Amino acid sequence: MGTEQTSSAPERPERRSQTVVGKILRVEHTIEQEIESNGGAYPHNGGKLTESEVCRRAGVPPATLQGPAHVTTTRLQLGTWLRKMLGWIERGGERPDDMGTRTDEWKELLEQIAISYDSANEEVDTLRKRVKALKEREDELAQKHASLNATFSRRKGRGTPR
Repeated sequence: MGTEQTSSAPERPERRSQTVVGKILRVEHTIEQEIESNGGAYPHNGGKLTESEVCRRAGVPPATLQGPAHVTTTRLQLGTWLRKMLGWIERGGERPDDMGTRTDEWKELLEQIAISYDSANEEVDTLRKRVKALKEREDELAQKHASLNATFSRRKGRGTPR
């Protein structure tokens, strides 16, 4: 008997995201080759190349790209790629000069995500400081309130007129 483990547990979210991205990228590459070998025409789906068509070919439900893991990354990259491909098809198969810049696009997209992430972290830090300051103010006011209550209670107990 081996120590092999079989698990019916679902894949981790990061792994599923990587799988989706991998499927999309493989289909993009395949479609590029098909368009090139067909003189600039997309040979499937009546020649219509859409996000849904790429998802169908990749075996990825289109709704997946609308989820939080992909809407600001994979879907944006796919949209950029589709615009390039549609331009390529419109030019009759003349390959765009920047076809090899997909890496640069991904790098730019990741840099935008990193900037957004850093900005969000700064905002969270600012909000945490604000919460701390408000809690300190709340404590001060609670002490002041308690002191005033004690003062009024003593006066009321002595029967001091107002």
